[in-house]
Amino acid sequence: MSARFCPLLVSLVAIAACQQVSEEESAQGLANMEAGVQQPGAEVRLRADGVEITGAQGTYLAFDSPRDAVESELAGVLGPIVDRSRNDECGAGAVSSTSFPGGLTVNFQAGRLEGWFLTTNEGEPKAIATAEDISIGSDEAALDAAYAVEAMDSTLGDEFTTEEGISGFLTGPEGSRTVEALYSGATCFFR
Repeated sequence: MSARFCPLLVSLVAIAACQQVSEEESAQGLANMEAGVQQPGAEVRLRADGVEITGAQGTYLAFDSPRDAVESELAGVLGPIVDRSRNDECGAGAVSSTSFPGGLTVNFQAGRLEGWFLTTNEGEPKAIATAEDISIGSDEAALDAAYAVEAMDSTLGDEFTTEEGISGFLTGPEGSRTVEALYSGATCFFR
């Protein structure tokens, strides 16, 4: 073999090795998403403009983040995906959704994160709350202390919105209501 082909051969082997590692890492990321490989100590913090993962490998998934990245990161904290669905009849256009253990559903349009919805879940409770520590079951006093809350006229129940951009529903008798659901961004409610 001539001396001028050796550098070319070395370069091709190096490129092939890099591509193999990338494919292995990609396959491992997909396997982790499907299996729900957990990030110890991580929690999900819901924000008006996205979802934050806390912990050593924490990240912020702003609205407009790609679906694959959002699903992979959330599966690493919450566990394997429970369900994927699509609704073509939403007011904002077609919405694809991915649901996780703990009651969190994230909504996508054109493959990008555009909203989230947290509701009650019969399974094991997970560490999912807003940055102000409001979650399902939080009482109305805690909600009022964390946010500037305004009641909304709604055909869906006792709905509220906040100046910060997080909305939700309350349940229970007046004076002792608790948070039943939280949401932000694109949703698919039929009012």
